[in-house]
Amino acid sequence: MNKKHVPTLAALSWGFGELSSHLALLLPLSAVFFAPEFCAKAGWAWPLLFREAFKTAFFFVLLLRAMKLTKPAQTHAPKGSTRAFATGEILKMTAQALAFGLGAALLWAWLYWRDPALLQRLWQGGWDWASLQARAQMLEDAWRAEPLWAQGAELLLLGALPLEVHVLLNFFGYIVADRGLEAPQALRQAFGLARGVQLELWFFYALCVALNIIGFKLFIVGAIYTFPATVLATVYVYRALDQWREHA
Repeated sequence: MNKKHVPTLAALSWGFGELSSHLALLLPLSAVFFAPEFCAKAGWAWPLLFREAFKTAFFFVLLLRAMKLTKPAQTHAPKGSTRAFATGEILKMTAQALAFGLGAALLWAWLYWRDPALLQRLWQGGWDWASLQARAQMLEDAWRAEPLWAQGAELLLLGALPLEVHVLLNFFGYIVADRGLEAPQALRQAFGLARGVQLELWFFYALCVALNIIGFKLFIVGAIYTFPATVLATVYVYRALDQWREHA
């Protein structure tokens, strides 16, 4: 049996190739997904909560279409999959928030070791909105004045744990769309799929993010093409890891 791995190049190649065969279906869905960004460009900003709820829901619609392209016999979403996906998203975001809190505590300890005077200045004074903005500016100025290695270490402390949670649990939505499992069971299976290949998944997701950033910079229009392609590529990776699990 082959060693468990993430087929990054094969997945991206397949994703863009498959997209070219289904442009009429996937590009309109992707355009709707980016509707909040297009509205913002036109000067009509959506409320944050409404925007995120819309994008989360519509991502699942796009994901279902991508899953069906790789499993044509599956013509309908599994029963209860929408509720399971929403529940899983809440659980995943809660886990990421806890991971972010732990990272923030570690960052606070790091800052206390490096510059206790800065923390003392941050603690003093009022706690109204203007004071909080002043504190944020103080932190930004202090961060910009630090050497590059310290900036990197602080970003790592703040972001590594939430990103690791994302890497370990990201496949839960694909499992829900594929099998219709309840959220807790799908999250456990997602953890099992990602375990042992986290570094490869980090690299794969970094490439996907880079491609979408490039697309987004092209007046968002490019992201309408790159986003569904990377979703398809992630489906390919999910299928590969799931097949490895079945034969393990």
